[in-house]
Amino acid sequence: MATLTTSQFGSNTCPQVQLVVTESSSTATSSTLSWTLKWVTHGYTVNSSVAKEYSVKINGSVVKSGTFSIGGKSSQNIASGTVTITKSTSAQSIPLWFSFVMNFTWKGTYGGTKTASGSISVAAKTSYKISYNANGGSGAPSQQTKWYGTNLTLSSTKPSRTGYAFKGWATSASGSVAYAAGATYSANAAVTLYAVWQAITYKITYNANGGSGAPGQQTKTYGKTLTLSTTKPTRTNYNFKGWATSTKGSVAYASGASYTANAAITLYAVWELAYTPPTITNLKVQRCNSSGTALETGTYCKISFSWSCNQLAGSNPVKTIVISWGSETKTVTASGNSGSVSQVVGGSLSVDSTYTFTIKVTDNKNGATTVKKTLGTTKFPIDFKSGGTGVAFGKTAETDNLAEFGYQAKFTGGISQPILATGTDLNTVLTPNVYSGRNITDNAYSNVPFTSGSFTLRVEGAGPNGQIKQTITQCDKNKARVYERFYYTSAWGDWKKVYDMSGTVLWSGGYYMTSGHTVNLSEKVSIQPSGICLVFSEYYDAEAKNQSFVSFFISKKLVADQAGKGHSFMMCTSNLAYFATKYLYIHDTKIVGHDNNSLTGTGTSGIKYTNNRFVLRYVIGV
Repeated sequence: MATLTTSQFGSNTCPQVQLVVTESSSTATSSTLSWTLKWVTHGYTVNSSVAKEYSVKINGSVVKSGTFSIGGKSSQNIASGTVTITKSTSAQSIPLWFSFVMNFTWKGTYGGTKTASGSISVAAKTSYKISYNANGGSGAPSQQTKWYGTNLTLSSTKPSRTGYAFKGWATSASGSVAYAAGATYSANAAVTLYAVWQAITYKITYNANGGSGAPGQQTKTYGKTLTLSTTKPTRTNYNFKGWATSTKGSVAYASGASYTANAAITLYAVWELAYTPPTITNLKVQRCNSSGTALETGTYCKISFSWSCNQLAGSNPVKTIVISWGSETKTVTASGNSGSVSQVVGGSLSVDSTYTFTIKVTDNKNGATTVKKTLGTTKFPIDFKSGGTGVAFGKTAETDNLAEFGYQAKFTGGISQPILATGTDLNTVLTPNVYSGRNITDNAYSNVPFTSGSFTLRVEGAGPNGQIKQTITQCDKNKARVYERFYYTSAWGDWKKVYDMSGTVLWSGGYYMTSGHTVNLSEKVSIQPSGICLVFSEYYDAEAKNQSFVSFFISKKLVADQAGKGHSFMMCTSNLAYFATKYLYIHDTKIVGHDNNSLTGTGTSGIKYTNNRFVLRYVIGV
């Protein structure tokens, strides 16, 4: 309650005006203030026929104004009413004020308009505490305040818990998710929200590792022990030993063992060999006579080897041993688990032919092993092919019109290279050999990749379908250049320079390289070994200077793929006093400039450029 009273004048018997304000009712969101304006006398009245004006303000607004006749009046209420105050999120001090026009004299003292002011407190609207419980985790959000009738955005902070994923908030420790982090809470009630957790799971996968029938995937839950599958894979001729953590690892888990790690994993079957097919060792083949005695010109073959059958999976004797060559076969009588064979076969084996013998051993489990061995031709110091059209040294002559060597060759007198005749067209030189070419100018050779000097030409067979490769080396003590090309489907490809010791100057001069400047190259970029090198130098006092050289390499692959496209080059002097850029259009046979290449100024980046400080000096094939 609040009471406001005007001050007295004249004496303490002077009448007063009083404002009494009380909170008559209160809700969660509002407060009702009842007020009464009173005329208070102290046993004496006032003689006045004039009605007196008054005004009442509550919370800054006039709630009542009017007039009141005080003549002969004793204490009584002047006016009353109510005011509704909307509550806020904090307590309010509501200002009170009134005025009353006295305008009379009491005990010789005149009193004019009297006022009084004060305040009354109104409580904040109803609030509710929203608390968070990490429910086994940590890092729960701080408490929040929910105001009546106003939605609250729950905290977006999420707690954490090792091995678990946060799912949301429940209204009880064991409840399901009722609210997500950052959700809207609209209930007008206090609440404690409990974190809802879901244990993290891990996939346990099985790999039969060469076998079959691996168990299906399992799921391991954090903090809980998983019993691995008891299903065992199978593999022919192998025993399953357990599970490893890598393809070649040793056993880490038995079938049906406990898995406690909180991690996904692939388990690989570990196998132990239970059986191997038969083995064949020490295989030898040798020409011989009918009794098996070694003979270089023999038409028989003596075949010897050892064999054994695996016994890991129980009794497993040999079943058959067969020797075959060409369309002929020979079955060898054998029994038991292991043994040796020495067998003479043939009788009509040509001394001029080679033969491949196949030995196959099969055991009682129908496992088989096959090995092969080749019997060569009879070796002769010198042999002529039938008909006299071929010759061989250290081997049998097998090919017409060819000298074959079974020995290493040594030529103490050197090898004479054939000299290409005057006017030879290199397109017609298809026979593999090494040729000598004399001075090009004097001998009028054609389809040579250069115009002067002598050369050597190597011609090689390059494939099974008549492909030919030519390699030409320019013979010049000051130059070492090598070119090559290929012949295929009755047509020659272009010469490609594959080596250039000193490089070839394709152009030299001194151009700004404006749009009116075109550099025509003496050779195509495409025939250089790797590409071209552009060389720039400083230019001032009306001449190109042999200083501040700047070089750039451009790949012939780039020129081929981006023919005629623009290339940017940046250059500067050693002390950075001058900076320049050049923009060039590079083709296979020429280079074209751009008008910007002679300009000076300041770029949009603020860098000052002096493009006329540099000129193109050389284009070099490299």
